[in-house]
Amino acid sequence: MQKDRNYVIEHDFAVNRESSILEKYVMDMENGQRGFMLTGDVKYLEPYTDGEKNWRDSYNRLEELTIDNPTQQKNLNTLKQSINNWLAQTGGTVPTMKNGIQN
Repeated sequence: MQKDRNYVIEHDFAVNRESSILEKYVMDMENGQRGFMLTGDVKYLEPYTDGEKNWRDSYNRLEELTIDNPTQQKNLNTLKQSINNWLAQTGGTVPTMKNGIQN
């Protein structure tokens, strides 16, 4: 029983931790984009680029951790669609704007 209890606790912790990591990547992308758009300073694109590069890996880890929970899988899918929609609507402007900036 203790072994099962420990698994549940560790599993919940892993899901919460990975959720926080995914949220951080998305927030880094948003903050980096906002900073760049407000200042034109390309240094703000680094967190955006890192977040864009890494959020999918974090999402995939979270998807694996929740494979046995259909409700969490459905919620994850909705989250992924929201992130992809946001990227489609706003993410494409960053590289385009970067090409017009000279530093």
